[in-house]
Amino acid sequence: LREVRHIKIAVYDAENLGSAKQIRLPKYLEKMIVRHNWQTVVKVHEHDEYVLAVYKQHRQSITEMFVLSLNSSELVLVQVEGRLDKLFEKVMEEHVDVGDLFISHR
Repeated sequence: LREVRHIKIAVYDAENLGSAKQIRLPKYLEKMIVRHNWQTVVKVHEHDEYVLAVYKQHRQSITEMFVLSLNSSELVLVQVEGRLDKLFEKVMEEHVDVGDLFISHR
């Protein structure tokens, strides 16, 4: 994991938040994502789960990723910094069967 420079993980009890379908990303977070050039890679909002994954690029390199996952029991926040594009390349090389899903066969 030499490509990873920094990881922050926070897990919170979310039983008092109610259903994930009622959760909305606060407007100030939406504005921050746009203002700081974060790109959304995953956004899932289903009955019992809300997941948001965004990343930040510097030049041609993915340098930071933030994931928020909320279900009926917990809220998980993960922030990763580093040379993440290099990390993703290694993961894809080591798991060719998964990598085949992302390769166009036109």
